[in-house]
Amino acid sequence: MLDQLIVRADFNNGVTLVTTLNITFQVIPESMVGAVAPVAAGLAAFIGYRYYSRKSKR
Repeated sequence: MLDQLIVRADFNNGVTLVTTLNITFQVIPESMVGAVAPVAAGLAAFIGYRYYSRKSKR
């Protein structure tokens, strides 16, 4: 995969910088666990927060 990005920066003093970046990379997941783990961790934190939040109100 090859992406060409054009970056333009305007510094509000009359100076504008334009740069082209060529980026090549491929992402190959090692396993499905690597993709699911961050989602599961966030969901577990949310469920734990709700559980302890309700428990402390009693």
